[in-house]
Formats: sequence, C-alpha cells, structure tokens
Amino acid sequence: MSEDLANYIERSKQAMDTFSDLSESDVEMKFIQPLLDLLGWDRFNDVRTQYSVRAGTTYLKIDYALFVDDEPDVIVEAKSGAHSLTEEDREQLRSYMRQTETDWGLLTNGKQFHVLSLTGAPSSAEGPLFETTIGNLGSDWENLRILSKEMIESGQSYELEKELNTRSQGIKKLEENANSIKKDMAEILIEKTNNSLASDIEEEVDSFIDDLIQNLSTDPADENLPRAPEDVLETLGTYLPGRTEEVREERAEYILTAYNFLRSKEKAKGQEIKDHVVKTTSNSLSSEDLDRQWQNYLRDNLSELPRIHDTGGGTKGVWRYVSPELEEEVMVDEIDDWVKNLDDQPVGSGKAVEMQQAMIQHAYNSIREEGTVTKENLIDSLPDYTAHYTNYDGLWIYCIRDTLHTCEDIESPSGGNKYWRYIGDEEIPSELDIEIEEWVENANISGEKMTKKERQALLQYAYNYLKEVGEAQRGDFREHFRKKFPEKTGRYNTFDSLWSYLLSEELDSAPGVQTHQSGKVNPIIYSYSG
Repeated sequence: MSEDLANYIERSKQAMDTFSDLSESDVEMKFIQPLLDLLGWDRFNDVRTQYSVRAGTTYLKIDYALFVDDEPDVIVEAKSGAHSLTEEDREQLRSYMRQTETDWGLLTNGKQFHVLSLTGAPSSAEGPLFETTIGNLGSDWENLRILSKEMIESGQSYELEKELNTRSQGIKKLEENANSIKKDMAEILIEKTNNSLASDIEEEVDSFIDDLIQNLSTDPADENLPRAPEDVLETLGTYLPGRTEEVREERAEYILTAYNFLRSKEKAKGQEIKDHVVKTTSNSLSSEDLDRQWQNYLRDNLSELPRIHDTGGGTKGVWRYVSPELEEEVMVDEIDDWVKNLDDQPVGSGKAVEMQQAMIQHAYNSIREEGTVTKENLIDSLPDYTAHYTNYDGLWIYCIRDTLHTCEDIESPSGGNKYWRYIGDEEIPSELDIEIEEWVENANISGEKMTKKERQALLQYAYNYLKEVGEAQRGDFREHFRKKFPEKTGRYNTFDSLWSYLLSEELDSAPGVQTHQSGKVNPIIYSYSG
C-alpha cells in the first residue's frame, strides 16, 4: 500500500470518528476530492462539480463528472455519511450515466464504495460491478483503480471489468447449478465405488461444492472469515449452546447476521447490533427474545469470531471489527515490559488488549522520538484505532493518558504546561546537583518528575546564594542566575517567570529569611539572619 493511500484511509477513518453526521458536502470535500487525486484526476482540468445535464424538460445536477478529451467518462454520486447505499441509489447513478452516455460510475458515502459499469456486460445492471469499504480499501485498491484516469484513458478499465464480470458470472453459475453439479459428481464417484460409499460420498461432495463456492467468493485477505452459519458453528464448536442441532443452526445464523453488520460498519454499539438482528429477522425474533438471547449466547460468542474485539461494556459499549490493514498499522514489533505490566489497563480481552498495548507503545515511541509533544501532536501520530471507545477522547482519557502518567521516562503536562516530554536521557544540570533541604522538598512546587526536581534545586540554589551574601534584591538574584543557567531551566521561559511563579513567594517564607522595603516604589530586600 502506498503512503498516500495509507494516509487517505487513516484520515478518512479519523473524519468518520470525529464527525457523527457527515453531510453530502462533507463527503465530497473530505472523501471524494482526495480520492480523485489518488486516482490521478486533475481537479482543475478533468473534474466538474454540479455538472448540468438536460433530461427532457428538466436539468439534472450531477455531483461530479470526470472528463477525458472533453467528454465525461466517469460520473460520481455522493451520499451523506449516515446513508447506507441501496439499489435505488445505484439506479439513480445509472440514470445519470445513461443521460451522459458514460460507461463508469462511482457511488459512495465515504464508508462504502460501489463501482458501476454500463458497458453491456451481463452483470452490469445487477448490483455494482465491484464494491468495497474504507476498511478494505487497502487490499481492494487495485480493483478500485478501474476508475483511475490512467486506466480509463488506456482502455485497461474494460479489460479489468471483463475479469471481474467473468469471475462474478462464474461464481453465480456455480451457485445456480450447485445441486446438479453435486448430483452429477456424486453419481460418478458412487459408480466407481459400486455404491459401497454412497452416503459418505454424497455428504462429502455437498461439503466440497459448498466450500468451493465460499472460497471463490471470499477475498484472499478474508479467507478465514465466516461466510455461512456452518462456519460459525465450526468456529464456535461446543461453546454455542442449544438443545438440538436446529436450534444451534438458528443461533449461528443470528450471530452471523450480527457479525456481518459489524464487519460492514467496522464499529457499532451493542444496541445497534441488537436492533439490526431484530430488524433483519423480524418474522422470527422480537426485541424481548433477543435481550435474552444476547445475554445467554449471542454476546459472548460474537466476541469469539475472527477480528471482533469485545467491548466489555454491555449494549452501551462499542464493538469493533478490525480490518487487516488497520491491525497492520497498529501492531508494533515490540511492546515494552512497563506496558505489559500495567495494572487495570488496558481493559477488554484477547487481541483488543494487545492492540491497546500497541497504541500505548505508539504514543510512547512518538514522545521519545519527538522529545516534546502536545496531546494534539500525539493523537495525530497514532493509528485510527479507538478500541471499544466511541472516539479518540475515550481512548485518550481512559487508556493512553492514564498509562503515560505511570511511565518513569515520560513527564506529563502540569501547572498550565501542555507538553508531554521524554526525560529518559535527561540529567539535571551540574550546578543544580546540590543537596535539597527538607523545607524545599515540602514546598508547594508545581511540576512533576524532572521539572519538579529542577525547580526544587533552583529554589535551593537561590536560598544558598542568599545565605552566602546575606542580603539581595530581585536584580541581584537575576544577575546571579543569568551567569549560571539558561533561561528555560525549570521549564520557565524567562527569569521573570521563574521569579514570579517560584522564587519570590517561596523565599519570602524560607527559614531565616526576612523581607523589608524602604518606600513603596523601592524593590523588596531579602535578608538572611540565620
């Protein structure tokens, strides 16, 4: 996968997580325009938006028309992020394609991508020629490139369409004729064995043809994913309860329905999954039934299927299907022991915990590499994985931030400071490597770890200077400090900040120190009397 494509997928997922209600205009700006760039279309010379086409006595406004040699070759139709693509949407796009006499069309809501063709191939009007999701775009990119300017201009799009149609038609014919193929194959094999294995042969042939159809219909990247209730039963085994095999098969079908829904959405709350199962099985399952089924078997067994991450949060928590591309982005070569040994973090089970640990490791590695980062810098550097949290805020607050606080090599923001710092290789300046008195250690000094240690030493250093000279004003302290320390020592940008936020107040209450002022406009004098 190219870096540009990986960035597009990551930014698209971040936009979906950030904005819950993406309008058509949002989808056009955030998803379609960058995608057209990736496909090689020049937005200044090749792309026209709100393209007007006459249809009878009215004019159609088409979202995008992509031109080659002054003729529209691809029509793009946008839908809002909350809209699921339907056959009605595809027919609308086909009508636009017919009106403009274009062969190619793309329908998308930012999450789903349907490619349509009107070249006269047998399957052109029966659903999309090809479809994918943002989660599978990495592995499906070569097919989506059928709409690239390069392939449209060279004619390669038509060659790829033939391959896709040939495969699709072959699988369709195999499905339509599966029973007769099973029968013919079984008869040939039974004849060769003189009927001695007839029952076993029929059973094995049935299984073989069903598996063949399933394997041909499955993308290579998803070859281990369940496609039928039988696959669910095979995966779960005896963990799926039921008094009879019919009951178990019915429950496996409910689980598969929930699984396919989650896979298409990539992230959904438990209640959304339940509502979908009830909706798609409305003739046989009520909400009350599913409440019981969810508690008794559906919830626990759904979490056992491939690439499903268990929420641990009931119906209000978020479940995830993790695509191979996302898992590849998240996982790291090595997770440090301090991450593995964290108490109470991360939460969840199985692969979800391992991936959350990897996200913590990503954050740690980013801070260590950059030295100093803000929360915003840090989040921008992380893969698009929010575990079972609704958005990045949850993952940040309850997982990453809390665990970084415990890391000895990382200094957290404090006292108005917004930076996270790597301090694993920092040492306190030699001038501040001095003995710290008890009253300094007990002083109310902001900061943590290295910052607090430096500030304690700065206060002790100022106190030692006052004891040495007996009496000093602010200007005396300033000159003395400027000879010894760079301005940002203790994370104060200037001596004025150091004086205002630390030295003046703490010295005023230090043991043996008195202050006096001769006149309102004269500087305060600090004196040490022992």
